[in-house]
Amino acid sequence: MKGTITLVDAEQIGPQLERNLKIDVLMNDGSKKEAKVLLFFQSDDGTKEYVTYTFEEKDKNDLVVLYTSILLEDKNGEKQLADIESEDEWKQIKDFMRREISLGREE
Repeated sequence: MKGTITLVDAEQIGPQLERNLKIDVLMNDGSKKEAKVLLFFQSDDGTKEYVTYTFEEKDKNDLVVLYTSILLEDKNGEKQLADIESEDEWKQIKDFMRREISLGREE
């Protein structure tokens, strides 16, 4: 996702995510799109929060497309999503996801 996206139902985003949480995402073009939140997590050092979500669209291989964004709070207390631009940050996120998937398989 390019640019910043405003979460309309942002008060529901946090460490205690309820199952099957759906949020309305205000897109850059002004339209709203419903997304299903899959995961909420923090960076290893605890300085950033992330959210992984999907619009349940499929790619050319028929796999569900996932998005992960930085979860920010603006000066008015509203939650916003921001792009992850650093390759190092993406690597850390991918490593985290692999660990979570591997832990889920063990349970």
